[in-house]
Amino acid sequence: MLLHYGPQLVNLLAAILLLLAFAMLSQRRILSLINLFAAQGFVLFLSTMLVAWAVGGPTLGAMSDRLGRRKLPYLTANVATATLWGVFLFWGDIPRILLGPLFAAIGFTSGALIIGYAHSREANHPGAAGAVAGVVNMGPLGVAAVLQPLLGGILDRHWDGLLVNGVRIYDAGAYSAAFLWLFLSACLSVAAASFTRETYCRVRKFDEAGPCRSRRIP
Repeated sequence: MLLHYGPQLVNLLAAILLLLAFAMLSQRRILSLINLFAAQGFVLFLSTMLVAWAVGGPTLGAMSDRLGRRKLPYLTANVATATLWGVFLFWGDIPRILLGPLFAAIGFTSGALIIGYAHSREANHPGAAGAVAGVVNMGPLGVAAVLQPLLGGILDRHWDGLLVNGVRIYDAGAYSAAFLWLFLSACLSVAAASFTRETYCRVRKFDEAGPCRSRRIP
């Protein structure tokens, strides 16, 4: 039995790491990030991103249901996420008044990862629903576990030696080098989403000869 959740899984992992890696570089590093941003009044922007992420999930999920499409809203949101990360990293000096809306937009579009759960369920054999759900659900923790030492190592390599109360403080260049991986992950997400199959919110029905037809979720 051939399972077709590879592209969906890659896409889901790439999308979810955007927020998890941002918020979970490591306990010490997130403290230094908070201290740095608190001094500049940026904590509200970070909170805005996480709240927008929480809102984006159910909103985009409901939109996908109403449209009767999975791939279209999934791919569109991933393109938007990649574009917004590119703006954040490469635009230069972004006016402070635009940072709040920018972070909110990144968080909101990243919430499209929730569509991946429905998409993977619909695209695979019903008998493998448990395996599909298990593989997809282990993605967030697994990717976050890998990204913490990876991005932490990048920060350490760019550290200029500044310490505040025993906590390493990293400059903007160090964080830009680390966050570049989030932009690349978003680009990977777009590429992976491009290869997924549109399910039109229908669960594919299989027999022994393979997939035969689809049926709409009641």
